[in-house]
Amino acid sequence: MVLPLLATSEEEKAMMQDSPDDFARLAIDCSEGQFIKSSKVVACEYLAQMSESLDGACSLISRHGLSLLASREEKSLDLGILMLDIVHLDVHQRPDLLE
Repeated sequence: MVLPLLATSEEEKAMMQDSPDDFARLAIDCSEGQFIKSSKVVACEYLAQMSESLDGACSLISRHGLSLLASREEKSLDLGILMLDIVHLDVHQRPDLLE
């Protein structure tokens, strides 16, 4: 339900080329949830909250992000990177997840 909201849209790909500053702001918002409250940013905040609050959620999100990166499919790479970015602080605070 949340993952389709995280995928990079055609509009965002065009934004990356036409307006890199706006694209950078969107990327920062997905990590920090500061400025824009789009459905993508809210989905990122939801996953981050799950990662912090639910046992096993950080591991699940991390494993799924890594599997998307391992697939090497273009449409999966950005989603995998975003998922790992969402949980990176939780992973850093939990060395047991790195084993």
